[in-house]
Amino acid sequence: MNFHGGYHGDAALIDFSVNIPPTVYDEAYQKLLIDHIGDLIKYPALSGETTIESMSKVLGYDMQQLILGNGATELIYLYARTVTIKNALILEPTFTEYRRALMTHGIPVVSYPLDLEAPEKINIAALADCIIDNDIDLLVLCNPNNPTGHLYAPEDIEAILKLVGRRDFKLFIDESFIDFVDEAYQRKNAAKMKALLCDYPIFLLRSMTKTYAVPGLRIGYGIGHPSIITSLYRYKEPWSLNTFALLSIPYFLEQSKQKENVNAWCKTESQFVAEGLAAYESAGKIRFYRGCANYHLIEVKSVDGNSFFQRMLEAGCFLRTCNDFEGLGNGYFRIALRTRSENKKMLDAMAIALEA
Repeated sequence: MNFHGGYHGDAALIDFSVNIPPTVYDEAYQKLLIDHIGDLIKYPALSGETTIESMSKVLGYDMQQLILGNGATELIYLYARTVTIKNALILEPTFTEYRRALMTHGIPVVSYPLDLEAPEKINIAALADCIIDNDIDLLVLCNPNNPTGHLYAPEDIEAILKLVGRRDFKLFIDESFIDFVDEAYQRKNAAKMKALLCDYPIFLLRSMTKTYAVPGLRIGYGIGHPSIITSLYRYKEPWSLNTFALLSIPYFLEQSKQKENVNAWCKTESQFVAEGLAAYESAGKIRFYRGCANYHLIEVKSVDGNSFFQRMLEAGCFLRTCNDFEGLGNGYFRIALRTRSENKKMLDAMAIALEA
């Protein structure tokens, strides 16, 4: 069973379970969709070639390195059923669909547990040994990681590739939340990944869902070594993106101001929420794992996890439970950032919910 955030019941509840930034679609974007309503009578492009050409110019990658997906999730499953994989290793806890996609297609999966206290600090030598000892030919990681929100250093990723030392060793990196992290890190990471893509079979997964707040459109894309992209296209279904999605992608890519605004909002609200959560940690009521994206992870200490969740519901706040994440339990919750007033309401509600 798939289990993800997103509450669709009582409209009075504030949904802290999905990592979608609060936004208002500008008039120009609304007009773009309305002006093309008549195009719905036509089939969209089979693979979005014109859209990919626009992406190539903005992102600086060759068209042969890009592929579109009906959300990032489609590309996770397409990769699992397309690319030849003997054994996979996943750094966990992390997004559950990687494991599900791989196991659905009969691929053995090894779990490599992260140190929750510092999940970004990997023992590179130990990880490389595990990869070699288990005959792993695919490493899957999420950067920044979901649900811990921590970042992996680009130098560590390169070091893993070099220590494993196999040209057929593949790397799948989900960067769906990369737009929310520090801009200096983004530039450094982008330059390193672009260089590594030339020499290794790497696939980078991206999502427009989070940055532009359009989960209903299902827009994901991948950047990869041409050999990987070619393999994916052999098995990709036609018309997987609708007309509005294909129209939206070039528009969004030109909205640099939106990315700046989202990044600034995330930085401000992350600090505000982190200060509140740190206070509860100091009081011994939670364990707080600060994230680098638009969410934080907590472990409730002062009360039972089920009771805490129910109390937060009664206060009008719906949190993402983490029972389904490998290595976590019912005391863990991922908390997405929202508006200042909503974040304050959540923190105030938590003060009461954490009382024994």
